[in-house]
Amino acid sequence: MNELRALKEIKRYHVQTNRPIPDDVLDQLRRGIVDDGERLTPESIVCERPCSYLFVLNEGKKREICRMVNYARVETLVLRLLSISNLELGEPPSGKWRELSQDEIDASLSSPLLHAKRK
Repeated sequence: MNELRALKEIKRYHVQTNRPIPDDVLDQLRRGIVDDGERLTPESIVCERPCSYLFVLNEGKKREICRMVNYARVETLVLRLLSISNLELGEPPSGKWRELSQDEIDASLSSPLLHAKRK
């Protein structure tokens, strides 16, 4: 089971805020912060335009992005999961779902997480 924890599924999120995150605070977030005794460190944060960011995480701890945005004293307006590993989720309407293509199913089934040896 420890091998499974070592393998990480990269998750990409679109985040929209009520105002821009100051550059110095954005740098702090990129290096990682401690919130409520827990280290929060993203893989990356890209400012796409003022108030719009791409957060890339490898863990997805409880409310991790909202906690980091709150650290910047900024409000999260939109938080949308874009992809998990190589599975692009697109932008289905809230509460809706879509069928996975055969290519998406095959790619998901070939994930190293499924083939990791268990002790």
